[in-house]
Amino acid sequence: MVVHKFVLELGEIQDVPIQPGGKGVLTAGIDGSGKLCLWAEVNPSSESTALVSVYIVPTGGTVPENTKYLATVLQGCFVWHIYLGEHPTN
Repeated sequence: MVVHKFVLELGEIQDVPIQPGGKGVLTAGIDGSGKLCLWAEVNPSSESTALVSVYIVPTGGTVPENTKYLATVLQGCFVWHIYLGEHPTN
């Protein structure tokens, strides 16, 4: 197993392709270059990926239903609350 870093884009929701077989998503935070990131333990020899939906909620924002809290991240004067869940299908 290895830990991989996934850079997140600011926005309400995004799907991150993660190789299964490890512990999955570990945490979120700011890396050394100031980027918002997600870290996950993955199995690098797995040929498949699973999409993990990541919600970035600002303080005062609405928490999406059916999500699980992961972390609160400080980025300068901004505070982001990171949740994991399923991507809504319309």
